[in-house]
Amino acid sequence: LMDEEARLAKIHYEDSQREYSFIQAAFAVIIFISLVIIIYIGLSIAKSISFYIETLHKREDEIHAQQAKLFAQSRSAALGEMFDNIAHQWRQPIAAINNAVIELEFSMELGDVSKESVAGTLEKINSYTAFLSNTIEDFKNFSNPSNTMALFSVNGVIAQVIDIMHGVY
Repeated sequence: LMDEEARLAKIHYEDSQREYSFIQAAFAVIIFISLVIIIYIGLSIAKSISFYIETLHKREDEIHAQQAKLFAQSRSAALGEMFDNIAHQWRQPIAAINNAVIELEFSMELGDVSKESVAGTLEKINSYTAFLSNTIEDFKNFSNPSNTMALFSVNGVIAQVIDIMHGVY
């Protein structure tokens, strides 16, 4: 009877070992499938993130290109505005020079030309051309500003404007 019980115990032990091995194999398969699914999901997420990052980089490049274009347009507009301002600043002195020349020609036609009147007219023309030259420097300095402050005479500026206007009218 003892042999029979030992044999039955051995059979029962072997059956439980097979069940345990089957459970272990099933658990290993489940773990393997779970790992495959996790890896697949991870790769899918990584691919999506990579796609979004690439899209983001493309969008950043587009934004930089648009910013560069806007900067170039802004600079062109500023240059155009600066040229308009220079032209505006030059109109009065050029008109004054033209009037001085016409006045000198008219005096020559009338025969009423003296050395003093020619010298005075040339002095006016010289003054106007100096103003034109200073205007160029002013705009050049405006586009390249320095941090130093400079004093100027408001009376001097007003006197220059009156002098130019006097030559025109």
